[in-house]
Amino acid sequence: MEPIAIRVHEDIMIREKVPGTKGYITEVRSRDMWFGDYQSWAVETRVIEFTRDWYYKRIVHATTGALIYAISERLSAHQGHGDAQPRLPRA
Repeated sequence: MEPIAIRVHEDIMIREKVPGTKGYITEVRSRDMWFGDYQSWAVETRVIEFTRDWYYKRIVHATTGALIYAISERLSAHQGHGDAQPRLPRA
């Protein structure tokens, strides 16, 4: 009988909130993700600090540790990505 290979992937998100305020002040996410351009697994780390208006994202190849993508910019300048993309008009 052949041995079975099992690989575990993680996705962790931490959000910080101050009592009495609306929304979160910090959001940190670290996850394993399938990176289609390389057809392999990568580790994504994302930090959003709403009070400092700061956005940071880094993607590293899981096996080699090579940097695939990195960005650090003001959160207000980080527009047109994900849910912030313009919506197409309904037909």
